[in-house]
Amino acid sequence: MKKTIAILIVTLPLFLQAQVRHEFDIHVGGGVSLYNYNVSQGKSQFGMNLLGGVDYSCFFHPQWGIGIGAQASLLNGKYKLADHSEIYMTYDSDGNEFEYRYSINNFEEKQQTVLVQIPVMVRFNTSLEKKTQFYAALGVKIGLPVSNKNSRSIENLLAQHYDESSHLHLPGNDNLSDDNIASEGYGSFNNISATEKMSLSPILFSAAAELGARFTLSPKVALYAGVYCDYGLNNLYKTTDGNGHLIEYAKHQNGIYTPESAAGTVSKKVNPLETGVKIALAFDLGKKNKVAPVEEEEESLILVEVVEPEPVMPPPPPAVEVVEKTVYVVDTVRIIETVRVVDTVHVVSEAVKEIFEKALNGIQFESGKDVIKPESFFILDQVVGVMNENPAYQLIINGHTDNDGNPKMNQELSEKRAAAVKNYLYKKGIDEKRMTTAGYGDTKPIADNSTAAGKARNRRVEFIVKFENIIQQ
Repeated sequence: MKKTIAILIVTLPLFLQAQVRHEFDIHVGGGVSLYNYNVSQGKSQFGMNLLGGVDYSCFFHPQWGIGIGAQASLLNGKYKLADHSEIYMTYDSDGNEFEYRYSINNFEEKQQTVLVQIPVMVRFNTSLEKKTQFYAALGVKIGLPVSNKNSRSIENLLAQHYDESSHLHLPGNDNLSDDNIASEGYGSFNNISATEKMSLSPILFSAAAELGARFTLSPKVALYAGVYCDYGLNNLYKTTDGNGHLIEYAKHQNGIYTPESAAGTVSKKVNPLETGVKIALAFDLGKKNKVAPVEEEEESLILVEVVEPEPVMPPPPPAVEVVEKTVYVVDTVRIIETVRVVDTVHVVSEAVKEIFEKALNGIQFESGKDVIKPESFFILDQVVGVMNENPAYQLIINGHTDNDGNPKMNQELSEKRAAAVKNYLYKKGIDEKRMTTAGYGDTKPIADNSTAAGKARNRRVEFIVKFENIIQQ
């Protein structure tokens, strides 16, 4: 089992590396925990639960992913039993078998356990197009117990020896002195207690679930807030046969008793429960930069043209518009790094170049429609980030198609797809005055329409990015 878990932990992140979106989060949580004793008497009570850790999630679809992580969890709980009595056969100090009877009042057991847990969860969130999304997660947690503290107490114990003549040995009720009776373990005893570390199972498997909301703080940062619930599937303790006794006569020493744990004697199984509120700060690690297959009909590539300032020769008019072009194409990128106009220098940053180069791999639409596929939201959100960080940028969004079908319908589709991209950016907060759109149908191919690869390149959306600067003389 341990070998299987180790293989899962090592290979799962490697398997997930090439997927759509990667996310890392740091989380904390708190609530209540319960040790569920499998007994017909008494009552389990909630205690405090705290947790904290990290998670790595890989989304193989814009809305579905798999997560793995590590966290520490502190569980507290109580078990209370008001009254309890037992009769069983045992042996006295001389080796004679006799009938032992006892009754107790107000038995209480407190538990505290620290677990290191490895959650493996399937995750779902609604469309990232909205700033607030619903999320849910379901899976298992592999718990490794680190420490345990068990303390129990009994307010009053009455212990009796039933001999062959059915005579009860109690103080003042036989021919033994009170001291002798007490030293033999018979009589009434008050406020007895014990504390020890319990023998725990090496691994605790728990069913785990989460439910809540995801708030997009920026294209790279999100806040998760929700509730969690974990329930132990196997026994927390190594050996609990449920056939023991809370008071073991054979273990007393000169009338001094130590109460046994209900979890290790009368309870056959103890299943821990954790539930509470969890908050996580998540960071988007980006996605794998891989080219989509050109055979897909719905694929649409982006051609990005960046227009930078052109130098104005003296004597300039009172106001001069500066324009110079830097063109990104599908397979070749030519970049003019800087242009000096009067005393102003414009530089296209490496981060912006990287985002536009990723954009070359395409925005995808549903076949024959102007509906953007969810897997394109990630790259569009990066474009939103660039626009927010560079308020001088102006976008011209041009739609193009291949020559399949009716030219009029191609013209309309190209216009609608360009408008759909603009509408997405507008919903994300980009001022519509900074964007214009146009559609050209199949009139401006950049590749041979007689091949599938050429058609795929011609089905595209172009971004023309302008710097608009007015230099005052």
